[in-house]
Amino acid sequence: MFVSNNIYNPIPEFCAEYNRIKAKYSNQSESEIELTGLAKKMYDFYMGREDRTPYYMKNQLGEFRNDFLRNLCENSLFFRFLRSLKRNDGKNLFARFIYNIGMRFRFAVKVAITFFSFSSLKFKSISEMFYTSKVFREFDSVFELYKKNISKVDYSNKYIYVPLHLQPEKSSSPLGGVFVDQLLMIKMLSFYIPENWTIYVKENPKQAMKSHLVPFDSYRTVYFYEELLQLPNVKFVSLQEDTYKLIENAEAIATLTGTAGLEAITKGIPFFMFGFSYLQYAPNVYTIRTNEDCVNAIKSIQTKERSLDYNKQFKLYFKCLGKFLINTTVELDTITNEEEKRESKSKLVDVYYREICRIMGVS
Repeated sequence: MFVSNNIYNPIPEFCAEYNRIKAKYSNQSESEIELTGLAKKMYDFYMGREDRTPYYMKNQLGEFRNDFLRNLCENSLFFRFLRSLKRNDGKNLFARFIYNIGMRFRFAVKVAITFFSFSSLKFKSISEMFYTSKVFREFDSVFELYKKNISKVDYSNKYIYVPLHLQPEKSSSPLGGVFVDQLLMIKMLSFYIPENWTIYVKENPKQAMKSHLVPFDSYRTVYFYEELLQLPNVKFVSLQEDTYKLIENAEAIATLTGTAGLEAITKGIPFFMFGFSYLQYAPNVYTIRTNEDCVNAIKSIQTKERSLDYNKQFKLYFKCLGKFLINTTVELDTITNEEEKRESKSKLVDVYYREICRIMGVS
């Protein structure tokens, strides 16, 4: 992480430092540039070939232990039905009917067991069930509209890939600026891309996850999906579609501040960035704030060729970024080791204390 008090220009000193580093290493090859600490860790992770699939996507991939089970599930009508039932496949009406009946029965049993448990927490548990159960969640009926209109990706045609942000989240509010309304971003792209191009939109898998703490489902409405369906060059993509394949075959990735943009530029794919983050200083990133920015970005990617020293530029970017990174996190609940958690807390306190002193002019 790094500390910033200006979301529009997160690291004001970055450009000057980046230019200084580029001048310093202008006569050196990529292999001669040495990275250390967090910068090296990030560079190795994003430039490497490790599996970076999010944990919430791995559970949806439906992998099989052997070819026998794979063939059985692909060729047996009964097993295909069971699989669609498990995934709540929006295109199988009978499977959806059975699934919804099962969810209501499951909810009724859970309420009955909880109510007669005579626990002091039973009313809290029941209230959480009302919030998290799919029986009472509007988003499940809204999401059906998305699933009913999923299209198969045509990788032979040119397209822009738009992975939607989870909302509410800081990556879109406040870091998305006016494009916190992701409809605005997609409509702008839809208006300016060439006629033979397509925009593939993929919903964030976590948006459909149940939670009584944050009502994710209230941040997507029927209106949101209906507006997108009105755009002739916009299509929805299945949540099971391979994100990395979508990125690697796209003409560009368009999002607010998401890591999908970072995944793209490490593969040499242009990133249309509509929000504000440390990625706005990286090579092959097009920051879009206005209609003119969008037009210029689309024109540029159609004519611009990849630089011969692209990998060197990217490595220098991480080297510069390493000067501003702090080895800690505010997501302390993700740290399981107590000693590491205490160390992270200590670093956070120290960072905030020094920043407050700087703002107040106290030495």
